[in-house]
Amino acid sequence: GAWRRPAFYGRAQAAADAIAGEVAAVRSAVGLIDVSTLGKIEVMGRDAGVLLERIYTGRFATLAPGRTRYAVMLDEAGTVIDDGVVMRLADGRFYLTTTTGASTSVYRELQRRVAEWGLDCVLHNLTGHMAAMNLAGPKAATVLGACTPMPLGEEAFPYLAVREGLVAGHPARVARGGFVGELGYEIHVPFAAAPA
Repeated sequence: GAWRRPAFYGRAQAAADAIAGEVAAVRSAVGLIDVSTLGKIEVMGRDAGVLLERIYTGRFATLAPGRTRYAVMLDEAGTVIDDGVVMRLADGRFYLTTTTGASTSVYRELQRRVAEWGLDCVLHNLTGHMAAMNLAGPKAATVLGACTPMPLGEEAFPYLAVREGLVAGHPARVARGGFVGELGYEIHVPFAAAPA
């Protein structure tokens, strides 16, 4: 799409060395990456779960509030066209991510299907309104814990859970997951709160 992302961080070293340093940090301590370019869509209404189940593989209508699930979007021929994470915030209220390049087309397709199928749900494209960071590594909970009053223990915040609360004093949606084989949190905040 129109987004630009760094391939690595570090100006005074070779790319391979900078990448190796980031990998070592995430494996032994903690790392942070800006994933704000992901598409972010809120789906609300009585038929929100129905829409998601018709668009993505997997069950979403019965996903418990406060839980997340990986989602694969297929076209009518069964070809994978996008993937992301679906988070159930409450009954009739979901928040999902899309890949960066497909955020606009996924939103359009969801809008088209709501109208075509006459579903009772409303979509909000929050891609340009929400920033997102992925915090990962064995010390991720320690770092995040210093920024939030949310309980981060295993019982209060298990793997594949999503919680809403304050991070650095700002309203946030935090999903616990992992894309690098280590403990990880994806933190979504209004764009103005991203520096904090």
